[in-house]
Amino acid sequence: MEIIDLSPNPDLKLLIAEKTCQEKGVKRHKEEQELSLKLLKTEFPKVEQIAHQPNGKPYLDTYPDIKLSISHSDKYIALLLSKSYNYLGIDIEDIGEQVERVQRKFVDNNEEELLVSSNNKSLALHLLWSAKESLYKALNPQEPYLQAFKLKKICLKPELKAELTLTYKEDDFIVNAFYSSDYVLSFFSE
Repeated sequence: MEIIDLSPNPDLKLLIAEKTCQEKGVKRHKEEQELSLKLLKTEFPKVEQIAHQPNGKPYLDTYPDIKLSISHSDKYIALLLSKSYNYLGIDIEDIGEQVERVQRKFVDNNEEELLVSSNNKSLALHLLWSAKESLYKALNPQEPYLQAFKLKKICLKPELKAELTLTYKEDDFIVNAFYSSDYVLSFFSE
């Protein structure tokens, strides 16, 4: 279990855990629920369950002032928590070939050029997918597809960090990200 310090932003808490079970289906879902609760209990010991709004967004009924976003990949679970932000979105993706296979579903020609110019197209592609997913979760748009979000800028930073600027309906949104050789993780808060 890992807690990432998002200093200088004390209003956000990011929790990550590696899954132990690589099963699919019901076993996987049960492990994800149990691991999510275990992570939450490190910060909020009275949590008994994760409830869901009609639109699917998770919340904590025992801590109604806490906002929550959850993501899971085959290997990891990540949670983003905040008391002060109303819009939260997080996404964690294992690095692999799956994102490259579905690239046409979420990348247009202009974005492709920006990805190529990043000097690490595969990493940039994974970061873009993850950034669009996290922004989608935060904004809950009416459009049911990721192409509604357009990449404006991608900046790979030292210390395995990145910042992506995405445009949605003429507004710009900055999505922050971390990456390793194993996964990418992006989050948005506003």
